[in-house]
Parts: sequence; structure tokens; C-alpha cells
Amino acid sequence: GIVPADFSAPVFLPDAMRQYDAARPQETMGVLVPEQIPELGHKMAASRRFSDLTLCAYVSRTDEETQTQFSALTILLPDKTAYIAFRGTDDTIVGWKEDFNLAFLPVVPAQKMAAEYLSAAAAALPSHPLRVGGHSKGGNLAAYAAAHLPPPGLPRFGGGERPPFSCKPPAPLTITIGQRLIFRPIIVPHPNHRDPFYDLAPFRLPAHPESPLCKGRL
Repeated sequence: GIVPADFSAPVFLPDAMRQYDAARPQETMGVLVPEQIPELGHKMAASRRFSDLTLCAYVSRTDEETQTQFSALTILLPDKTAYIAFRGTDDTIVGWKEDFNLAFLPVVPAQKMAAEYLSAAAAALPSHPLRVGGHSKGGNLAAYAAAHLPPPGLPRFGGGERPPFSCKPPAPLTITIGQRLIFRPIIVPHPNHRDPFYDLAPFRLPAHPESPLCKGRL
């Protein structure tokens, strides 16, 4: 593949885009993904902000039998941090069946795979502070994986909107997005299970980091 499946040989984003063009000159993005995605990748590769990004540990798995659709990528940033990105639902029937499973199952296979992936990233990149996020279902996977990563490896969480998930409360944690939004664990009732589930409740911080509400949190 263009991006290696392990953490040992990262590929610079501009190199990855050149290889993508050579391998898939006329590929379409499918039903859900905008056709402008490759163009966006090229603009990122040509920009000062993103051209130094390196990519590694790309995983993409779809399994009809277990109704699993999972994809993840690790991005190494110039500030020596690593961003773990989990993909949301794609345009496969399997992916949508898994979304429905999230509504009534306490755990789906993609959540377990996300936790395993993040644990592997923490072990492979011990000197890199971790950031983790994803869009839609990817945000759910990011939150689930972060909540199941034992200290001291807890990452910063940068997930998008996401459905809640079921799990036992992990060690106390506060997950921050930049310096303005934190997520703290809370117990909330689950409509389909006897046991409550564990969610991350957003608490918006005031604009100034020196505010008394911010002290000790950032």
C-alpha cells in the first residue's frame, strides 16, 4: 500500500499523494465521500502547514461475517505529537449495519479494534504525546479507545460528533480539545441495558485560560 501498515516507515504526505496519483489516476470516491478529497490532499501536501506530516500504520478492514467496518491512520506531526485518526462510516452495507449495531450492542468489534490500535500506537510511539479523533462513528471509536487506554498513555481527544458507548468507568481522566473544551466522564442511563453506560460529557471552558474555571484543568 501507499502508507505502511506499521509504525516503522512513515511516508511524507506529498510522497503519499504522488503515489496515490500514480496508483489511482481515475478513482472515484464513492457515494458518501466528496470527489474533492484527492484535490484537498494535494492542497494540504503543497501547504506549509501540512507538507511536513508523515503517515503510517494505515489499517482498513471490512468483514461481513462480524459486521465490522474499521479504518485508522496515524499522522506524525512536526511538534513530535501523533494524531490517531479513526474513519467514520463508509458507503458499504456492512458499515451501516455496524451503525445500527451500535444502537443496541454494548460493544461492537470496531470499538475493540480501535482500543487495540490506540494501545499499539502508544507502545510503538512512546516519545510521542498522542492526540486521537475521528468523524461521526470515528469520533465514537476515538472516545472508546481513549477511555480504555490505561494511564499514563491517555491521549488528548479531538473527536467529532459521535454516538455514546458502553463500558465500565476507567481511571479518572480529563480529555481536552485544544484549550477550550474538556470532556469529563459521567454515568448516564442506557435505554436498552440494565447497566448504565459511561459517556464523556462536554464542558465548555471560558475563553481566557487564566480564568479560575480553567486553572488546574489545562
